[in-house]
Amino acid sequence: MIRTLVKIATLLVASTFFTTAWSQQVHLQVLTEPDAPPGNAYKWLDALKKLGLDGVRLSTARPVDQPGVRTVGEGERARHEVTALLARDNVLHVPGGGRYRLSDVGRLRQFFADLKQHGSTDGPPPRQAFGLTAEQLVALHQALAPAVNFETAALTAKDTIRGIATCIQVPITIDPNAMRAFAKNPPTFDELRGVSCGTALAAVVRPLGLVVVPRATDGGGVELLVTDFRNAQEAWPVGWPLEKPDREAMPKLFEFLPARIENAPLKDAATAIAQRVEAPILFDHNAMARHGIDLKKTLVSTPEGRTYYKKLLDRALFDAGLKFEVRKDEAEKPLLWVYTIKK
Repeated sequence: MIRTLVKIATLLVASTFFTTAWSQQVHLQVLTEPDAPPGNAYKWLDALKKLGLDGVRLSTARPVDQPGVRTVGEGERARHEVTALLARDNVLHVPGGGRYRLSDVGRLRQFFADLKQHGSTDGPPPRQAFGLTAEQLVALHQALAPAVNFETAALTAKDTIRGIATCIQVPITIDPNAMRAFAKNPPTFDELRGVSCGTALAAVVRPLGLVVVPRATDGGGVELLVTDFRNAQEAWPVGWPLEKPDREAMPKLFEFLPARIENAPLKDAATAIAQRVEAPILFDHNAMARHGIDLKKTLVSTPEGRTYYKKLLDRALFDAGLKFEVRKDEAEKPLLWVYTIKK
């Protein structure tokens, strides 16, 4: 903390303005401690003029003065009026507790850049998954919550993607190197009507060896890039983990019934159970292809008896080397995700 300052005569240096690449303005007032050597203030003035600030002035400090920032206006028209204190030991104290010497001008430049670009001296907002801020991630999750409002089972994957693009306000871009995955007009493998657009988009491209990667745009927005999975370190998932027990999220899974499955194609049996519990069912088709599991050709049977849907589905899938879990989409609606036991 700067020691108590006493009032002395004011030395005012006319504000000097500079052309900068920043849109907002920063005006700096440096208050000098009473017994600070006068030469220090002028050395600081010369250094600060090189930082591209919109205005710099020197004056003497009063006992009540402290470092601070006063912002007038918003957005591109914002004007940040910064007060810094120059101590007698030639250390410049800035808002937020920062301390700078003349040799720290490079760091001081970043301090003012952060203020102009982000409206604070704390630096840019911390980045989360996909290099996005927390606010961008929340906004994207909400933007991808609308449900697919058309039937997809009879559509090609590309047509389903086009349809999803009309349901959301987030741009979808397909990496040119990923376009060959659509060359033979692959189908949409699952019925995605009623599933949120984010989960549906991830599901429709996954069988093609593609993933969805959100990325920030130059204008501060977000777009969705469809690209080869080998080009992505992280990808938008097919559904999200539940935050509550399966029984609470999907109570119909635990309803008892007399049941028996006899030599039925696995795809038909699993789909029928999903319809009974009133939930979409999505399959990890590329993993199943890797392990040679054909949902239409694999026949399953379960013994006759009284059971509940979860146990029935577990039994049907297990013999084929599969299992399932309950996930949720961006609209918080539960779904069944079927994947291979072997990774």
